[in-house]
Amino acid sequence: MFHQPEQNDIPDLIEKWEAKPESERSWYASKEEIEENDLNLTAGRYKPHVHEEVNYPEPKTIISEVMEIEDKISSGLKSLMNKIKSDKI
Repeated sequence: MFHQPEQNDIPDLIEKWEAKPESERSWYASKEEIEENDLNLTAGRYKPHVHEEVNYPEPKTIISEVMEIEDKISSGLKSLMNKIKSDKI
């Protein structure tokens, strides 16, 4: 799928052309890298991967939230079971 930029990036390209700095939308691949990849010129293949740090909640918080959800499920199932039992009598 082709990614359509949100805005015209040609002026930015022209401005940076001489210096050719690396950015979110431009990066370099060496001749050796391209040859190692069977001359595949797919841009994403050479794009540097930026790993962002992810902050997760504490395990105690996650477990507590899961237990609350399970309590709600259990309560709902008990209520449903009582309704089914009363309908059969």
